[in-house]
Parts: sequence; C-alpha cells; structure tokens
Amino acid sequence: MKKWILIAATVAIIAVIARQGTGWSKEAALEALKEWSDRLGIWAIPTYVAVHTVTLALCLPHAVFFEAGASILFGFLPALLCVFSAKVLAASFSFWIGRFVFKSSSKATAWAHNNKYFNILSRGVERDGWKFVLLARMHLWVASLVWLWLQ
Repeated sequence: MKKWILIAATVAIIAVIARQGTGWSKEAALEALKEWSDRLGIWAIPTYVAVHTVTLALCLPHAVFFEAGASILFGFLPALLCVFSAKVLAASFSFWIGRFVFKSSSKATAWAHNNKYFNILSRGVERDGWKFVLLARMHLWVASLVWLWLQ
C-alpha cells in the first residue's frame, strides 16, 4: 500500500510540473520557484518552513532538495535560519507523532520493545544521555550547513 501511495504522489507531482509547462528544464523550474516566492512575498519563508517541516517530520523522500532550494531562493543566511527552524520544528513534530502512535497503539509499542535496533538506540541514550542526543542533532546541523554553503 505504501508503494502505491508513493507512486501516486510522484505521478501527481510530475503532472503538476508538466501542466505548468516547466517540463524537466532546471532553469524553468528555478524560475517558477522564484516567481512563486515573489508572489508569496513576506509569506514565502514561513510557507517554506512549514512545508519543509512536514517533509522532514514525515520522512518524505527528496526532503533534502528543500535545503538546496532554500539557499537558491532566499540566500545563505536566511536559508540557514529557515532550514534550522524547520529541523527543530520537525524534530518536535516527530516526537509528538511518535508519542501519539505509541500511546494509542499497543501493537506499535510491542514492536518497539521487540526491535533489536530500537533497544540498542534506547540503551545508548540511557547510558550517554545528552551527549548521544547532541551528537545526533549536530550531525544533521553540520551536514545542512555544509550543503547550504556548497550551493
């Protein structure tokens, strides 16, 4: 079922791009994004942060392209702040999604307790606490910073 949803989403995105006439031209797609950003005006950055937050929190494929697009649309420093904000919000959103799923589903809780990798991760956080979490978060932040800088 998950495979069909991904295929349907991909087909829908391709249809929207083809309908707007941008085709597969990179320059035309960038121009369309810049026009979209100009039309939204002051709301472009909050809209970007909201959409990128959802793509990160739901682990949607190609979320990394939002980070590349941010530096092209907004410049380095605003893009850095947008991506950082989206990642912090996505981490919080993911936490609340996980909390809701594991509180409301005994099946998901049983799976987590029986999963070898989940138990390794849990023991690592128990043992090393804040160091483990800090390194895990810094890894993503440094990767994003390098990615934005290379654009």
